[in-house]
Amino acid sequence: MYRVVKIGFLVSCFIVSSMVLGFVEEQDPLEIRLVQFGEAEMERFEGRSLAGVVVEIESSEPGEEILLGASSINAKSSEDKMLPAIVMFVAGGDEGIVSGEVVSDVVTIGSEIVIGDERYEAWGSFIRMAVLLEDGGSLKYTFDKAGKIQMGFVFQEDVKNLVSVSLLNKTIEFEQTK
Repeated sequence: MYRVVKIGFLVSCFIVSSMVLGFVEEQDPLEIRLVQFGEAEMERFEGRSLAGVVVEIESSEPGEEILLGASSINAKSSEDKMLPAIVMFVAGGDEGIVSGEVVSDVVTIGSEIVIGDERYEAWGSFIRMAVLLEDGGSLKYTFDKAGKIQMGFVFQEDVKNLVSVSLLNKTIEFEQTK
């Protein structure tokens, strides 16, 4: 009788723990938040309608890798067109948080980029340079420790025509003021 009760108790504990663990969702180690969205200016693309987006990417775990490139960052227009980013850059928070590695050929330039009211200086170290994405290419950023970085993206489209941006399997909707 004692064995039956003991086995029954262990089976009950197993079932309860399985049920509890089944309800615990796996937490995504990356969070993405919109920081800035607006009309963009960049000397290299003078005369073109540009829109810019800055997002904050937070990793709760060191070693987390993010792959960003021409095919992984898109904005959606009000006409349902998917538009690739033409420029990306680290806008802030990179000091000792991330390291970068070229995955496929990229062209980098030093540039000042204006998005809305904010001016971003994309020059200096390799990781801070503006990456031109018109001809493709991608970079892998690795979080050396848990923390936040800000990434900026420029799209060749009037800011009034954009409704969302997608990157890292997440979509951020824009609120347009009419």
